[in-house]
Amino acid sequence: GAPTMTTRPPYIPRWKGSLGAQHVHGLGSAGSLTGRVDWSYQSLVYFDLANTPEGAQSGYGLVNGRLQWDDANSKWSIALEVRNAANKLYYSFKTPTLNGDGTLFNVTGTPGMPRTEFVTLTRKF
Repeated sequence: GAPTMTTRPPYIPRWKGSLGAQHVHGLGSAGSLTGRVDWSYQSLVYFDLANTPEGAQSGYGLVNGRLQWDDANSKWSIALEVRNAANKLYYSFKTPTLNGDGTLFNVTGTPGMPRTEFVTLTRKF
């Protein structure tokens, strides 16, 4: 028969999804304001074939927000944006290193982006 996997494949969460909501509020001759909130979720993921706890990232959710003003002619806009609004600490990659006897030596990893704010000014010609 075919071989059976005894561990979960690395880099593949069981669940991954996102939700977003946006609302545009007209300001008449002053243009419009657009507010947007996005939430994304990823369940537990392993970064190593052995599925060690040290080589895993538990499930986490991230919240992003954006507020944008557009002028009435849609030529100018300015947006304020925040990503990872809750400043969630998560890792996009981890590598556990084991000793010869299988005990943990150390773990290195790449953390995801912390809370980051942006301001964007746009002019359309």
